[in-house]
Amino acid sequence: MSGYYQAARQLEFFKGRNESGPNTDALADALALAQHHDAVSGTERQHVAADYAKRISIGYAEAEGLVASALALL
Repeated sequence: MSGYYQAARQLEFFKGRNESGPNTDALADALALAQHHDAVSGTERQHVAADYAKRISIGYAEAEGLVASALALL
């Protein structure tokens, strides 16, 4: 996922950042949260793991919109 995030960030840079449109912020926040020691070690509770997955999914969907619009400009 971090490779996709880095590629999306590069496309966001070349496309130009639009504050009102899709961006990589939500995915960055979700990936940072997933680096928490409980997430890495697997000691978080089930509802917390589900929340991590939900946040990553939301961030991925927004980044996917950004990537699609950036690639459409090529």
